[in-house]
Amino acid sequence: MFEKAEKFLNIYTLLIVNLAIIAVAELIGGGRYFYDTGLIHLIGIIFIGLAVYRIFTRYYFQDQFFKKFLKLSLTAFTILATTQIFEYLWIKFLPLKQGMAEAGVIGLYFASLLFLIAGLKFILGTAQQKPDINLRLPAIIMLLTVVFSIVFMAGGASIFEKNIEVFIYVYLVLVAILGIFAINTSLKIKKVLPLFKKFVNYLIPGIIFIVIASLFEFFKLLEFSFINEIQIAYLAHFAIYFALSFMFLGFGKLLNLGGIYEDIKEEFEKGNL
Repeated sequence: MFEKAEKFLNIYTLLIVNLAIIAVAELIGGGRYFYDTGLIHLIGIIFIGLAVYRIFTRYYFQDQFFKKFLKLSLTAFTILATTQIFEYLWIKFLPLKQGMAEAGVIGLYFASLLFLIAGLKFILGTAQQKPDINLRLPAIIMLLTVVFSIVFMAGGASIFEKNIEVFIYVYLVLVAILGIFAINTSLKIKKVLPLFKKFVNYLIPGIIFIVIASLFEFFKLLEFSFINEIQIAYLAHFAIYFALSFMFLGFGKLLNLGGIYEDIKEEFEKGNL
């Protein structure tokens, strides 16, 4: 059943699904229903679930070359899912001050990109026959980022509250820098490993949309006469939907690498792995 569904979920059907979600969200309940009920976050979790399913249930988890990369990618998607859950709790139950949740969300986007980059660097380092990438520093940075993000979302210490705009600007700049670095690393992989060309072609737009989502989270703090906070929240989530759609398609391209990976796929489908 899932395999048939996967064949159906191509770039065209996912585009239609995304546009349909946008239309329904904007039309039902005067454009507030998805926001007020938290459906906007549930849809994000469903998209993440699709991407995780595609990674976790496929043959390349049996291959040591992919295993570390996929674990890091799964961690990145888990953090994105956590973002959706925290945003829902923030709206429904947590009396957070303006800026606290936005800073936390952008910080978690930063952490997810950090893990994705670590995975990409591992693939690049392995392909170039360099020593295994040391992930201690990225892990420490990620841990601090998540801690700061949770502090923001929980209402934070006064030092964070007083300097919330500074922290948000810093987070936003860091996300942009990580986005550029992730794209640059992806392009290097595309050059060194031509088999990953189709994967990278979908991954790069996914990274760009994560950065765009971070930008919209920042826009929530600004007052615009032509657009309200709910519409900005929608735009941030629509960007995440598109990001995850591209990543879902990108990881699907790893199913057709050919060569030894095609042999591994055949053995996996026969139940021999």
